Amino acid sequence: MYAPQIILEEEERSNEVVWSAFVINKESIIYDRTTIADIMLFSEKCPYELKVGVKFKLYEGSRLVATGEVVDEIGSGNYVR
Repeated sequence: MYAPQIILEEEERSNEVVWSAFVINKESIIYDRTTIADIMLFSEKCPYELKVGVKFKLYEGSRLVATGEVVDEIGSGNYVR
């Protein structure tokens, strides 16, 4: 399990509000560095929802480590693939 900061396409990155997410890698495609992962937000207070088509960025501190898009809702609320 991995827990970076997540920024959804609707919001701007700021030092004041930061959301973290659990990321559980399910499948890696080596040749193009694509990973299929389950993602769940730590907080239910996030004003944005993870819905199919939403784009996001994952950060470790100030370093951008990944970009992605929600492709499937697998649970209630903010638990997606």
